[in-house]
Amino acid sequence: MPFVPLIASGVSALGGALANRKSTSTSTNMPTVAPEYAGLQGDLIKGITERMSNPTAGIEPVRLGLMEGVNRRYKTLPGKVSTALAQRGFAQSGQTGAALKGVELARMGEQSDIATRMAEFGLSRGDQGLDMAMRLLGMGTGQTATTTQPGNRLGGAFGAGSETLSTLMMLDKLLKGSAPGGGMSPAVDYGGGAGSW
Repeated sequence: MPFVPLIASGVSALGGALANRKSTSTSTNMPTVAPEYAGLQGDLIKGITERMSNPTAGIEPVRLGLMEGVNRRYKTLPGKVSTALAQRGFAQSGQTGAALKGVELARMGEQSDIATRMAEFGLSRGDQGLDMAMRLLGMGTGQTATTTQPGNRLGGAFGAGSETLSTLMMLDKLLKGSAPGGGMSPAVDYGGGAGSW
């Protein structure tokens, strides 16, 4: 049967071709929120959105309270300054006006500081909202992965089996064809002599 080795070689090549086919799969993982936290997630998104769109919301009552505190502290100061200067004999001098002007400038300076701090606080709240939004978006983003498998197992097994069959058939042919009676010729001397196989 001279065509049997040829068939075995063809089967081996077919198995190898099947074994080399690659398979590719793509999967996407999306984070999920437990049902009991769904309402909290909605409130969180709403709060972050409001903080980004109107960062100074709720600051105005605080600002007005601080301004009123400054006004209360400075309310009695002009009278105290005038009385103190009059007691020293400076009631009619230009020093009284300059002192009262200094008191008013100090009051306005404190109020300006409050306004500046409130504006900085509003900007900071807007930045915090943006940072929270970015982190929330990061948690809500899924991942996509593509996996490539190195071939199919059936083809690999088929190819390996056919290669083994082909090898056995070639060994059988070599062993049958090497001696006149269809087998191996016996060795004449195993002791290192001039025996032949």
